Amino acid sequence: MNYLFVIGAGALLLASSGCKKQETPPAPPVSTELFGEWQWVSSVGGYSGKAVYTPANTGTELTYRFNRDSTFVECLNNNCKAPVKFTVRLEKSFFDHQPHVILTIPRRIYLAPPDTGFHVIRFRYTLREISNSLILTEEVADGFEEVFRRK
Repeated sequence: MNYLFVIGAGALLLASSGCKKQETPPAPPVSTELFGEWQWVSSVGGYSGKAVYTPANTGTELTYRFNRDSTFVECLNNNCKAPVKFTVRLEKSFFDHQPHVILTIPRRIYLAPPDTGFHVIRFRYTLREISNSLILTEEVADGFEEVFRRK
């Protein structure tokens, strides 16, 4: 009888001490500092971690435009792509599994001929700085840290 009482009390104690769901902090509002046009300055990283690309050594001009309606426009050598919706959320980083402000931009990756069509890939960046400079770190192992200046 005591044995059943101890088992019952133990089961009741175990059931009442269940796991508490950890609350996720609310997503940060999109900083108004992000809105506007940004001129590409450099990209550093890649497979070796030491690759350095700039407009001078690539011959390309890249601008990003973040609009208040959460649309993003990328222009390469004054050839602008169709606007896409971007998000800014507090999410776990792939690297340290800690919450960071993550910018997600869906991009169309077109298939090489003779195939037609495209895939949509969501590019994730850690927002490292937003001031007169915008610093984005790609959330991939061999990614780049991209630096932009306000245009």
